[in-house]
Amino acid sequence: MSVFKTYAILILSLMAFLFSFQFILLFKNIINDYENFLKDDYNIILISKNELNLEQISTKIKNIESLKPVRTDYVIQKLGNKISQKSIEILKQKLPYFYTLKLNFFPNQKELANVSKNLQTINDIVKIEIFQKTHDNTYKILLMLKNIIHVFALIMAILGLCLMLNQMKIWVYEHKERVEIMALFGAHFLLKSSILYKIAFLSSLFSTIFVSLFYYFLPKFEFYKNACYAMGIKLYSINLLNDGLILLAISLTISILMATFVMMGIKSECR
Repeated sequence: MSVFKTYAILILSLMAFLFSFQFILLFKNIINDYENFLKDDYNIILISKNELNLEQISTKIKNIESLKPVRTDYVIQKLGNKISQKSIEILKQKLPYFYTLKLNFFPNQKELANVSKNLQTINDIVKIEIFQKTHDNTYKILLMLKNIIHVFALIMAILGLCLMLNQMKIWVYEHKERVEIMALFGAHFLLKSSILYKIAFLSSLFSTIFVSLFYYFLPKFEFYKNACYAMGIKLYSINLLNDGLILLAISLTISILMATFVMMGIKSECR
């Protein structure tokens, strides 16, 4: 029972740490996709006295993805039955030029203010619509999501480390007598540490398998699919080979270091 408890506590603590690590990677990709979705959906409207071109705007604004004219033919056609042809011709001559400006990133509030300020230095532009209120609300939601993810992952990582530290103290107590006896018979360090390293290896293997399988099957759940579709982002699934090996390497590093510190703690107490 004590052996099972030893394995269970270490596996749970490693799972908490690995879960938080993979959670950050997974939701970092999701947030990046959501940010790209917002970027593609966000446009700045420009109203100009004369025609604009991309080179002209690029001298003032960097990171421009596109500058497209907004056709006004449809609006003029709707007025065709209400005003005379002569009035329509005059309207066409007086009507300003409309453009949609798209950036290749989703700006924060400061960046958006700088974009608006630089655009105002172009003499031909008479009005700029950046939809600041909508943008600010959307950006705050995006920022909140990022903060929630990091806080949650940090809590999980701290919980895992606390469990590991607690288990380390238990290991020192459980294995102190055995190590002292083996030391009396001249056993070398690796032999004295073999049981702890075995526990560390098996616990790392099991915790990696559990976490990898969880993230592998996560995209198959309906609630996860619906959430991703609602946000307009693609489903992410863990790569069992590549990501699994990374998780195993992290898990082994932590557990082996933990076992080594335990042995060093026992050695220092024996002096």
